[in-house]
Amino acid sequence: MSTKSCAVDGCRLAYRSGGFCWKHLAEAHANGSVVRDLRFSENRPELEPVACGVEGCESPAKYRKKRLCNAHYLRIWNHGDTALPAPLTLAERLDEGIASRDGCWLWGGPISTAGYGRIGSEYAHRISHEVYIGPIPDGYQVDHLCFVRRCVNPAHLEAVTQAENLRRERLRMSRRTDGTWEKAS
Repeated sequence: MSTKSCAVDGCRLAYRSGGFCWKHLAEAHANGSVVRDLRFSENRPELEPVACGVEGCESPAKYRKKRLCNAHYLRIWNHGDTALPAPLTLAERLDEGIASRDGCWLWGGPISTAGYGRIGSEYAHRISHEVYIGPIPDGYQVDHLCFVRRCVNPAHLEAVTQAENLRRERLRMSRRTDGTWEKAS
């Protein structure tokens, strides 16, 4: 355990009170001078500001000894490095949110009020279609062939027009094994 030294320049004795060693404290009391307690910020001399030592950072260093601003100090504390972790791609975020991969791939993340999975402001089933099947054409919607709104299995998704999507929903159709549609009973 290191001890703090006296506030008087050149003195290496351990401080006793108010930031001074016993020798300088007794000397100040004997001379009748008022001892400024250097532990309080209003009594300490102004220090020159030190810039953060991380390249490209203009912030003043809060942790002077380490030459780090608060943001970089906390980043090292939490992540062990000053570099920001790479953000996850949509495909990685999609894979992390899938709770079950049996038949329907059920979305385990946030759900919209309509019952669809969400990744930020996007629907998870639309992202699944774009990642695994391809881009959704303009004016098309992604239909769930399994009628499970939380499902993100690309085999259960199909890009269709709004009219076709509404027709299928209205008739509550089911798909035959040969790929044709019939009304569900």
